[in-house]
Amino acid sequence: LLEDERDSFPQTLASFEQESRTVLAGAPRDRKGLLKLQDVLDEYLSLKAERQARADLTDAFRRDPSAGHPVTSVFENLMVLLDDYTTLREARPKRGRQVDHL
Repeated sequence: LLEDERDSFPQTLASFEQESRTVLAGAPRDRKGLLKLQDVLDEYLSLKAERQARADLTDAFRRDPSAGHPVTSVFENLMVLLDDYTTLREARPKRGRQVDHL
């Protein structure tokens, strides 16, 4: 994600690197286990996009309740399936010793 930004804004990157040089000069060089800033920002942008997609979907359901119809339909079908399963389980003879009644 940020690779494109680095290419698109080289002057901004150069300014950041120059201005942050003094601040980062005292930072330890051994950064084991730490993500690069680029990776952190990539993850942030990805999470932000996911959050926006969820918000958009929620808004769509709020604006148009029929948008939830496919989801409602799936849940209704699952309930029918569970009811059928329960009915079949209850109707099936219990296992064990069976005695013929004559």
